[in-house]
Amino acid sequence: MLFVRTEAGQAFSIKSAGQWFRARCDEAGCPGSAHVLRKAAATRLANAGASEHQLMAVFGWKDPKEAAIYTREANRARLSASAIMLLSERPKNTDWDTFAQGVPIGAKTKENSST
Repeated sequence: MLFVRTEAGQAFSIKSAGQWFRARCDEAGCPGSAHVLRKAAATRLANAGASEHQLMAVFGWKDPKEAAIYTREANRARLSASAIMLLSERPKNTDWDTFAQGVPIGAKTKENSST
């Protein structure tokens, strides 16, 4: 499917499409480039959960290394957020609570001492 064609009705080459887009940005007086637009779109798709193969299909990449740049960052952010949530979901009165109060794990305290 072609959404943007040359004035002659042909498909743009990758290089000429970037040059065309850059010229339109200059005419509009806004900073940007086709690369920036593609990067923003790839980032948004990866953050929404798109897989490497989905990104490859959308952007026409043949090598998954390019897509992996975006999915790696998105996955890292998701994993980080889910790990932080574990802190608020952990049960109370565990060894971690004792350790967090400065008592070495496994040390006898008033609460866990039977004597």
